[in-house]
Amino acid sequence: MDKTVLTEAMKASISEVLEQMFFMPIDFIAPEKAWADPEPDNPSIFAKLGFSGSPCGIFMLRIPCALAQSVSADFLGTAPQSLSQDQITGTVLEMVNMLAGSTLSFYDHRALFDLQIPELLAINDARALAQEGSDKIVVRIQTPENRMTFQVVLQ
Repeated sequence: MDKTVLTEAMKASISEVLEQMFFMPIDFIAPEKAWADPEPDNPSIFAKLGFSGSPCGIFMLRIPCALAQSVSADFLGTAPQSLSQDQITGTVLEMVNMLAGSTLSFYDHRALFDLQIPELLAINDARALAQEGSDKIVVRIQTPENRMTFQVVLQ
């Protein structure tokens, strides 16, 4: 497994999915701290999606609640204040699904990967998963409104 190739696949996926599907211009920034550190002034939604194949592991997404609401409104074509929590979390789960699938396609479009069903994570579970394994790639994303993080933990 080539981490450089996987990192580039993650960035290509993030650019394509967030800009084309969620209408969100982005920049990549250096990770400043652990991805699951609590931010009381900026609460987040955490989602994961496991996958098997070569390589295998878990993709994780951290998106601030306010950004998740804004992105969901754009994706669903509705006003942010009219969204239910289920619509917001459903959009976040779809986002991690699209990012993971696209990343694996960019990484090796000939390989077969089995994607699990995306799930929401509590912050403590997200923190524990982020600590697992020694092979990790963290990509930090700056949007016009906020920052989000997409990470893979390889197993």
